[in-house]
Amino acid sequence: MHVRKIFIAGLCLLFLAVNSLAFAEDVYITQNGKKYHKADCRFIKDRETQKIDKQEAIQQGHVPCQKCYSEDLAAEKNSNVNEKTTKSKKTKNQKDG
Repeated sequence: MHVRKIFIAGLCLLFLAVNSLAFAEDVYITQNGKKYHKADCRFIKDRETQKIDKQEAIQQGHVPCQKCYSEDLAAEKNSNVNEKTTKSKKTKNQKDG
């Protein structure tokens, strides 16, 4: 019985470790820049860069490069627009009601 609990706990830890690695993304920043980039970005070509985790870059206040992450930025913008539309509809319904 004790061995089974240890085995299940080990499987859970392995699952968590694999998921953490799967969702981790390395990005590149420059010493004085405010944006993070993908490795093949033309804006950091031939520049000294530091490779860090994307979440760490965000925590340090870096924002995505518009060229590297145009899809992410577009999706985020659409999400913000949808959120504002929903809020304005709620406000309008509250005023009408």
